[in-house]
Amino acid sequence: MKNFSRTRLIGIMGILATGATVAQAQISWDDFCGDFGTPAAPVNPFSADWAQQVIFTELFGATIGLSGTVTYKYCPQTNPDSTWSHEIKGGLGFGIGSLGSVQDDATGNPVDNFLMLTMGMWGSPGGNFSYAVTERRNQDGTSPARTRFGANGIDTTYVGLSDKYMIAETTNDEIRVQLRVDMIGDAARCQWTLRNTNATTAYQVGLSYGAAIAFLSNNVPPGGFAFDSFNTVAGRKPIIKDTIFRRVNPDPNSTVLPEFPMVPTINFGVTQSRAFGLQVVLDPTAPGTGAVDQTPVDVLTVGKAGFLLGGQRANTGTFPGVVLPDTGIPDGPFNSCAFIQVWSPTAVTASTNTNGSVRQIIAYYKSTTGVSDFDRPYNVVIDAPHVIGTDPNNVYAFSPNPATIRVYIDNTRGFTQVQQEVPLNDVKITLSLPSGITSADPGSSGQSTISRFIPLIAPKAVQFVDFQIAVADSVFGVQPYTVKIEPNPGQTKTLTSSINVATQPRLTLAGSVNGTANLVGSPWIYQDTTWSSILDGLQPDIDFQAFAWDPQQQAYVLQTGPQRGKGSFLIVRPDLGNIALQGGPAVPGDLAIGAPLIKLKGGPGGAWNLIANPYHFSIPLGQIVGVSDADPRRSYTFQDLVSQGVISGAIASWDPLTQRYIYSSNLSDPIEPNKGYWIFVPSSSDVTLSFPPVYEPFVPLGTGGIQSVGTDWKLQIVSTNTRTGVSDTNTFLGFSNKNESIRLGRIQKAPIAPTSNAISTTIVAGTKPIDKLSQLITGKKGMSNYDLSVANRAAGPVKLSWPGFGSLPKGVQVRLIEVGTNRTINMRTASNYTFNATANSTKQFRLLVTIP
Repeated sequence: MKNFSRTRLIGIMGILATGATVAQAQISWDDFCGDFGTPAAPVNPFSADWAQQVIFTELFGATIGLSGTVTYKYCPQTNPDSTWSHEIKGGLGFGIGSLGSVQDDATGNPVDNFLMLTMGMWGSPGGNFSYAVTERRNQDGTSPARTRFGANGIDTTYVGLSDKYMIAETTNDEIRVQLRVDMIGDAARCQWTLRNTNATTAYQVGLSYGAAIAFLSNNVPPGGFAFDSFNTVAGRKPIIKDTIFRRVNPDPNSTVLPEFPMVPTINFGVTQSRAFGLQVVLDPTAPGTGAVDQTPVDVLTVGKAGFLLGGQRANTGTFPGVVLPDTGIPDGPFNSCAFIQVWSPTAVTASTNTNGSVRQIIAYYKSTTGVSDFDRPYNVVIDAPHVIGTDPNNVYAFSPNPATIRVYIDNTRGFTQVQQEVPLNDVKITLSLPSGITSADPGSSGQSTISRFIPLIAPKAVQFVDFQIAVADSVFGVQPYTVKIEPNPGQTKTLTSSINVATQPRLTLAGSVNGTANLVGSPWIYQDTTWSSILDGLQPDIDFQAFAWDPQQQAYVLQTGPQRGKGSFLIVRPDLGNIALQGGPAVPGDLAIGAPLIKLKGGPGGAWNLIANPYHFSIPLGQIVGVSDADPRRSYTFQDLVSQGVISGAIASWDPLTQRYIYSSNLSDPIEPNKGYWIFVPSSSDVTLSFPPVYEPFVPLGTGGIQSVGTDWKLQIVSTNTRTGVSDTNTFLGFSNKNESIRLGRIQKAPIAPTSNAISTTIVAGTKPIDKLSQLITGKKGMSNYDLSVANRAAGPVKLSWPGFGSLPKGVQVRLIEVGTNRTINMRTASNYTFNATANSTKQFRLLVTIP
């Protein structure tokens, strides 16, 4: 299929700005505008007066629609009349540049090279896909006039010679509107200047901007495009339904949409493991964004594109989602995610001279990968791995390792004034790494401080240096590093960021003759669960003692082996340093659905409890949710539980070197693996804590974590013979509305192993061998029945459990019915069920599943 937009754009008005040539892009939304059914004679989707301005650099790009229309013709094979025509004037779109992130290159199938981020980008950001609306009100706030940017035509437009920027201007409701888009580093800096042209009347003037998130590149499945996105904000679970963030007086009890306090940024990524995408900055204090002059956003709404922006076949440009209706908001998943930013109207006085009175609004849109500094006179972008996980095939190795930290220097904004250009000379870039992370480059191997030099960076040019780093096996948790840039001329800049490193099955254990206390956690599933085996043959009572905490007695008790999700005190005599744990450790199978629930005891005057992170990745404290026995009808966020006095706001870990506690209370503080944490319940009521799935962006595929967020879910069913300790953790029942997920998610159950203590749980979806399943993903809603069989080689009590049920969507109900007795267990309110099995027997159950 021929792409008309590229050949057409380069010849129009000379509007392709300096930087990476868009004509190199492999794919664009206008590829989908022609007639799919007749590739030999494609239809030109662009009108004769179609024109736009574009700036793309290696790292980021933006488009402003100027005039004309683009016509989408969807699926003509099945619907020949599905033709949509969109006006593009005033449309604004964003995309990644030709290089994208070096972190994506290691996959061999990079998704973010020329990744388009908003619908219509780059050749057709028209219709209701991505646009801005100005709002003018009287001084008392009455008589709002709301007009789309570009509705009255773009009458002034050009690409600047200085810097890398483009201008578009129009007039709305006596407000002269200028949009200047600067391309700096990995961001588009959008400067809106709203000038009151009325010589006698003051107004209140505001702005809203919204866009539909739509990813498009050669390697985004399926078919090169995706409308689903992995939407994350600091300290909260990923956003999967309509949500409002409000800067002033958010209403948590709103009956329209949930309202939360404003966050510093929101990230829209392709998937969790490949979270490359669009970062929208919302506050000038947002860490790592460099957006120090960002105008604080008053309201951010995230939701369904058609609901927030208007019908996707239309050109209304009215932002129906800005003024939310009282009723009728669908409580359903995104099928195409969108956002709207609102800068509320503020006073702009009447014009008293030719310059007039203005309001200026500055907004940044950038990549999700870069840590940036955009302060003049030059820009810095650090492209480093956000996460280093364990190798999917070897839990005793990291991946990626070595890893690449790339530092970009962009000589734009300070020394790029026309006829006053100044190159940067002898630019020194110094990387300082934390303990356990060192250079892997041959010339500086093993060093923790490494310097590189760039001899010359011309005005408007972008250059980079790469550092290869190696992570020692003992390292885990959030690891900070700094990058220092010293150019000539220009001031020195120092940027700080961090990498979330998963833990290998290792512990650092301090010892002494009289025993040294170590408060630890263990997130692994072991074949041999005794401390003696896990600590590679150390002898209890001679080399160490292990203590758990009994919250009922409020006392320490001896412990024979670790409990996942619970802290343990190890009193160790030999100074072991960092050791590899034995006992056959493996990554738990529930990182994608949530770990087993943790019960906290309350008591008269309160009670202490000892917990641990059940995952090998650090997770933010604020993502934990819980249910109090005093109010068992609903769950609350960790912050809500603290505010209600259900749990204490601080948790305490232990420093084995100083033998002192360290307290944490910030919701964004990480709960690290390998550590135990004290938590206090100040009331007499027990509390159940739920650790959600691992939501960390960029968790490597195959090492845990979910890969998408939306309607899809999976419920794990675990069977354990409590006498032998043998478990089957590989049984899943799930739901998806995607045919491909349903087809690929159907996994047959292998025959039970020929060992004397084997156990196997099977979902039976039919009468044929092919219907005996380890995993069943269904797309059927309403009520369904499935048979469940549990085969046991050994006699003993068998416990069925279903960790992570609380993370399933509200309304999903699953009941476990024991065949023969008809005893029924509501799996949402109960966490397990135990029955006695005889040797070489099979127990039959039914699963009654209701999906709304």
